[in-house]
Amino acid sequence: MKNKRKTSLYEKGITLVALVVTIIVLLILAGITIRLVLGQNGLIKRATQAHETSTVAEKKEELDMAYGTAQMDKLSKGENAKVSAIELNMALAEEKIACSVQESGNEGEFLVTFDEDNTCFTYNSNNSSITETEKMKTNWWDDYTYQLDDENNKIVLTRYNGESSNAFIGSMAQIGGKQYSTVIAKTEIDENENSIFKGTNATRINIQNGITEIGNGAFTNCSNIVSVSIPSSVKTIKAEAFNKCNNLKTLYIPEGTETIETGAIHNGLSSLESVYIPTTVTSLGTNFFKDLDSLKTAVIGAREISVGSFSSATALQKLTFLEGVEIISNSAFTPMTSLKELKLPSTIKRIENAAFGSCTSLEKLEIPKADFVGNGAFSSCSSLKELTIGAKEISYGMFSYLSNLDKVTLLEGVEKIYSSFVKTNIKQIVLPNSIKEITYASFSDCNQLTDITIPNGIQILSKNAFKISGDEYLKTNLHTTSPVALNYDWNSAKRIINNS
Repeated sequence: MKNKRKTSLYEKGITLVALVVTIIVLLILAGITIRLVLGQNGLIKRATQAHETSTVAEKKEELDMAYGTAQMDKLSKGENAKVSAIELNMALAEEKIACSVQESGNEGEFLVTFDEDNTCFTYNSNNSSITETEKMKTNWWDDYTYQLDDENNKIVLTRYNGESSNAFIGSMAQIGGKQYSTVIAKTEIDENENSIFKGTNATRINIQNGITEIGNGAFTNCSNIVSVSIPSSVKTIKAEAFNKCNNLKTLYIPEGTETIETGAIHNGLSSLESVYIPTTVTSLGTNFFKDLDSLKTAVIGAREISVGSFSSATALQKLTFLEGVEIISNSAFTPMTSLKELKLPSTIKRIENAAFGSCTSLEKLEIPKADFVGNGAFSSCSSLKELTIGAKEISYGMFSYLSNLDKVTLLEGVEKIYSSFVKTNIKQIVLPNSIKEITYASFSDCNQLTDITIPNGIQILSKNAFKISGDEYLKTNLHTTSPVALNYDWNSAKRIINNS
C-alpha cells in the first residue's frame, strides 16, 4: 500500500510538471502569436500597411486617369498638353471623385486633398508618382486656440498654433465628452482684425468634408496661404473670405457650393491666376472679380453673371462657360484685352449691353443661341475675324465696323438682323431658313460681300440692307428663289446680280 501511494504521488508530480511545462509553452506560443499579430511588424500592422498601400495605389490610378483624360481633351482641341490644377479638378469631378487640387509651385506637380478621408498627397504628373504628405490628427483642434459655444454646440477657431505648414480644419471636435461643429470665420479678438492663419506657419489649408460655411473674413490678410482645399459640403462662402490672400494662385470652388457673397474673392488677390465657379452657384455679384489683373483662366458655371463681374480683368486669356449659364449682364467682361477665343454655352438666354465690349484681342466668337443680345454687346472687338451665331435677334450695330470680320456663320434660329454687319469684310453670307427680317442697313457697305444665299421664308428685306456706297457696282452671286429677294431693288443697292 505504501509503495502504491508513493507511485501515485510520483505520477501526480509528473502530471503537475507536465502541466506547468504546457502552460509555459502555451504562454511562449501566445507571446509569439501576439507579437506576430500585434507586434511592430505584426499581421495587423502589415494588413494596415497593405490596405494603405492599396488605397494610395487607387488614388494614384484615379489621378493618372483624370490627368490623361484632361490631357487628351486638350490635345483634341489643338491646345498645349500641359494640364492645370483647374483642368485636373474638372476631370476628377467628371468621374465623381471629390477632391481639391492645387498647383504646388513645381512644374507638373499638384497638391491633392481627397474629401473622403481628408488625406493629402503630392502628385507628380511628370513621372506619375504620388506621395502621402500628411493626415489630419484625431485631436486636430489641439493645433488651435478656440472658444466653445456650448449653447449652440460650436467650436470657434481663433488662432492656428501648429508647427506644420499643412493646417487641417475638421468638421467636428469631441471635447470633454461633447461634440462641437466647427466655425471658420474672422473673430473680433483684436483690433488688427487678424484671421485664424495670418502670420502663422500654415501655407496650405485643408478643410474637412462636412463643413458647410466659410465665414466672413475667414482667411483675411493671410499672405502666407498658397492653397485652400474646399470640400463639396461647403454651401456658402461669406464676404471677404479670401480678402488680401495675395499669394493664393488657384481657387477651385466645388460643385455643391450655392452662394458666394460679393467681395468674397474680390479684394487684394494680386497673385490669383485661375478660378473655377460651379454650376450650383446662382449668381456672381456686381464687380465680383473686378480689377483682378493677374487672372488668366476662369471657368464659370453661375446661372447669372452680374454687372462688371470681370471688368478690367485684362490678363484673362482663357474663359470657359459651363452649360447652365443663362445671363451675362451689362459690361460683365469689359474690357478683356487678352482674350482671343470665346464660346458661349447653349443654355445662354441673354447677353446684355456691352457685355464683351472692347475685348480688343478677340478673334473667334461662337454664340450657339440666345434669346437676346444687347446693343454693343461686342462693340470695339476690333480683332474679331470669325463669328458663329444663333441668336434669335442680332441687334443694331452689334458687329458693325469690325473691319477684320470676314467669316460669319448664321445658325438656324436667327430670325431678325438689325444693321448688324455694316462695313465688315464678309465675303459670303448664307442666311438660315429661320430668317424672317433683314432690316435697315444690315450688310451695307460690305464691299467684299459677293456671294449671298437667301431662303424662301424671308419676309422683309429693307432697301438699304445690302447697299454699297460709291459709284462702282459690285458683281454679286445670288442664290435664291424667294420672291422677296428676287423683287428686291438690287440696282439701287449698286449690285450686279448673277442669280442661280
